[in-house]
Amino acid sequence: MKRRVVGISVLLLCVVPLLLCVVVGVVGVDATEQDMPRRPMLPEVFSAGSLITVTGRDETINGNGFIVSDTPSNRRYEMYSLDSDKHHKKGVSLLDRYDLHKSYEIVNGKCTPHEEKGQLPLFWGWVSNAIYNGTTSVNGYQVDVWTSIGKLGGLAVGVSSSDTNMPLFYWLFAPTQNTTVAFTSWSLNTPNKQFFDIPKECDHRLEHDEDGSFPLPAPLPAPSAPPSPPPFCTVRYEMLARSSLWAELNIPFNQSALHNGWREDAYGLISMAWNFGKPSVTPAELAYITIPITKHQLTVGDIMWCPTDNLVVLFVEWTSFDRTEYVYVANTLEGSVKKVS
Repeated sequence: MKRRVVGISVLLLCVVPLLLCVVVGVVGVDATEQDMPRRPMLPEVFSAGSLITVTGRDETINGNGFIVSDTPSNRRYEMYSLDSDKHHKKGVSLLDRYDLHKSYEIVNGKCTPHEEKGQLPLFWGWVSNAIYNGTTSVNGYQVDVWTSIGKLGGLAVGVSSSDTNMPLFYWLFAPTQNTTVAFTSWSLNTPNKQFFDIPKECDHRLEHDEDGSFPLPAPLPAPSAPPSPPPFCTVRYEMLARSSLWAELNIPFNQSALHNGWREDAYGLISMAWNFGKPSVTPAELAYITIPITKHQLTVGDIMWCPTDNLVVLFVEWTSFDRTEYVYVANTLEGSVKKVS
């Protein structure tokens, strides 16, 4: 019987094996019952971006990603990009579709499906029995720490001292490693259902013409007026999910080819991420539908555009507190890539 591990701990099984153990220490300080704040009531419907650090005995793995959860609908999606000194960069996606009795693990484009039974486990279910471990300061934030110890290790969540229903940090502990997840964004909006579509690499049915041949890309249409906005606003982390998939698949740079109707170049990637008209927004159209912002206003889904160099990239997030390093997704001569600059 396959053992299911909820949430980010699935990711860790792809990176460093966990040992069966009992953890005896955790971040925080002791607190009396009188000092205890209200127990967190963390939602099961949310979208969250994150920075991840896994510290092992002889290496440190850094990464970023996001979680999109709709537990009442039995659906959850996670995507992570991991990097370390000893391993090549690894892309990991985890899709739970308990409504279909399926789950999928996609590592560097290779999909492994699993059969599932019952309801999707709660992401924060363990918090209902967690122990209050006190208040501590993490990266300048005052957080209340709640911990849970089990046979596979320990879990802890750090919630805002001013809003106990707002998770800021998430920790996993084991003898061989400690993992810190810092949430960089948090939304309680119901996720767009497109997040939970079965990835093409997990669907082995190939579409072809009636004569058995595979269809060729449609010819590129002539330039047209600025495209109309989509019928709904594409949420920012859907933009990240859509663009990150191109990076995982390493869609090549080929302005004469289409991938799912979008041109395989820098502007095609942006059009695909924003879910604008196919095959691609043009530079003139991009200037029409965007407004300039400052560097410090950049957030996931925005673009950095150099019209004179005909270069445009999708901004993901800052990786340094002084905002000198950041993650972006782009389609370049190397193909579709997700990089730190």
